[in-house]
Amino acid sequence: MTNQPGPGGPKGQPTPAPTTKHQYTTGPLVLPENAPFLGIHVLNNSASQQTIHVFVYQLNSPAAKTVVHTNIMVLSPNDSNRDLLNFQPGFFGEVQIRCDSRRIFPHVYFADPNATPIQGGNIHAASFIRRLV
Repeated sequence: MTNQPGPGGPKGQPTPAPTTKHQYTTGPLVLPENAPFLGIHVLNNSASQQTIHVFVYQLNSPAAKTVVHTNIMVLSPNDSNRDLLNFQPGFFGEVQIRCDSRRIFPHVYFADPNATPIQGGNIHAASFIRRLV
């Protein structure tokens, strides 16, 4: 398992989209007032090493969304890794996972100031929306 810096330039700059077979999104999400942390946990449940591209966007109504975090996770078979990101409570955003295997299972959760996941603050793999391209 390795983490690599994400593609593109500084935060908020356009990021070239990686060429991947599958793209998944949480859809819009809002961090609760008691949750300054956004956790992103990814499991590679495939039989081969996988490269997973993680993108976090800030949704700016009515303007276009902007990239605020990128990460490339290289996961061995049956391996997992996570990002724990600090945002202001009330952060309005979206998490996207881009990968080449359908056996990649993301999980997004909200965590309190002690980085402890909060009850009911989970977006499980089955709740991600597969983006049709």
